[in-house]
Amino acid sequence: MIQVLTFSKRNAPHIKGILNLTIPLDESPIWIFGQYLSSLSIYIYLLILLEEGKWVKYYRLNPEDVAFTISNFTFYYFF
Repeated sequence: MIQVLTFSKRNAPHIKGILNLTIPLDESPIWIFGQYLSSLSIYIYLLILLEEGKWVKYYRLNPEDVAFTISNFTFYYFF
């Protein structure tokens, strides 16, 4: 995830120009990655569970969103 933050800081003007996304550089890498995915209509879901006395965060993608986006991307860009 640190690579996402480094990439975003280094290429912020290009990201704004190409994707029309303004990425605040003080945001977390997971938030920035979520913005990239949301531009593809894929969303991150947060699940917080108590495991062995500690709260653990799990980030998941909805498989239906991913399948739909991949099928549309494949159809429009390769055919």
